[in-house]
Amino acid sequence: MKRILPVTLAVLTGMIIVADYLLSIPWLDALGAGVIRTISLLAATALLLGLLNLMQVHGRRLRHLQSGWPYSLVLLGGAALVLVLGLWPDEAGAANPEIPTIFSMAWIFAYVIGPLQSTVLALIAIFAATTAYRGLRFYRPEMFFFAIGALVVLLGSAPGLQQRWDFVAPFRDWFLAVPGAAGVQGLLLGVGLGVLLTGLRIITGLERPYLQARPAAPPSAAAGPSTMGSGLSEEAQSAQSETAI
Repeated sequence: MKRILPVTLAVLTGMIIVADYLLSIPWLDALGAGVIRTISLLAATALLLGLLNLMQVHGRRLRHLQSGWPYSLVLLGGAALVLVLGLWPDEAGAANPEIPTIFSMAWIFAYVIGPLQSTVLALIAIFAATTAYRGLRFYRPEMFFFAIGALVVLLGSAPGLQQRWDFVAPFRDWFLAVPGAAGVQGLLLGVGLGVLLTGLRIITGLERPYLQARPAAPPSAAAGPSTMGSGLSEEAQSAQSETAI
């Protein structure tokens, strides 16, 4: 029953969502909307439980001053600040959303999260150049094309080269719009097919990631008391007895 019920619920949920997407039936649309709302509620609950678990783990590390406790302090302080700002009503920001008030959710996204994302994205150029250099050391043809693409984008984004040569920026835009977009579309197509096949396997019950496999019993617990006491297998014990006889 513990295995049949989760599989049945997963299969029925997937079939309802797919049928609601393909068919236009009033009662099926209402049923699909209810299932989606239930799934959203479960996802929000899981996210809240994950946040509580994260705070518990980092709170324990901070309480015992374990390795990396300053990072835990920053994480807990940031989480508490964002949570308080999210629950606190921002009347001034609601009246004028274009100008975020200080220490509001809009201010956090505009002046904290936005610059951090820009910093991480700026590091991608360095990572791409490093990866291209390391790939060329193995003399692989695909890494040669990757290095050319990275070099074109990096040089095309340099302000000095754009001012000196007028063809740099248009060539970079063409490279991103034609070969780059083709590669991205092929990648997205592969990801979409993988998601589709995984969904079909879950709907049909062939793939069951929601079932946890039971851990195998240790050899000492599965063996008998005589084997546990001697530390030998049954074959070794029978061989010793035949040799003694």
